Amino acid sequence: MPPTTPPRRCAGRPVIDVMPTGADLYRVFRHQSRGPLDFNSTAAGTSPAHGRFDSIDGSYAYLYVAATPYGALAEALLRTHRGPSRSERLLPVADLARYSLARLRLETPVTILSLQGADAGHVCQDIWLTTCDAPEYSMTREWAVTMRRWCPAAAGFRWRGRKDIDEISYVLFADRVAAAALTIVGPPYPLGSGTGLALATAVLERHNVTVS
Repeated sequence: MPPTTPPRRCAGRPVIDVMPTGADLYRVFRHQSRGPLDFNSTAAGTSPAHGRFDSIDGSYAYLYVAATPYGALAEALLRTHRGPSRSERLLPVADLARYSLARLRLETPVTILSLQGADAGHVCQDIWLTTCDAPEYSMTREWAVTMRRWCPAAAGFRWRGRKDIDEISYVLFADRVAAAALTIVGPPYPLGSGTGLALATAVLERHNVTVS
């Protein structure tokens, strides 16, 4: 479907799944902004600097996670397009040091709207919704508002990662996820050293990006 504002109704059967209790999720978070369990209530408006399914007006808070640590790292560290030259494919350790990787666990089941593959057709969309670039995020946020209205039971969305389609990404909504639904498993890994740096380096190297 070409980039367009969402219709009022869609003649589809949205695909709803349930993530079970005990499922692990992974999140990369910036130390100075918020903790690993803190949902973001920032009003994104039309700014391309914010995320794909952020709240436009701050009326609901959101949290991005991934099914594996590799998916979380790829989406967080490879947001900007990196060009063909070596200098354009370097990521300084100082930049990595601002972030940590946390492992989270679901303590209650969470209902998810699937936007993967053919499932997107049941909300009158296609691959554009989860692969378009940041200048079109103002429109994908409108779709988020509409899909939340169409699927009031859905506590989040699921889709294939933009940077690595082998990985699964999620966004969860604070107004539909129980307060104690997520817990932290073990201490987060700082990405500037030790195990965190090793994981980040391995993911970046898979994408031909070098830690400098």
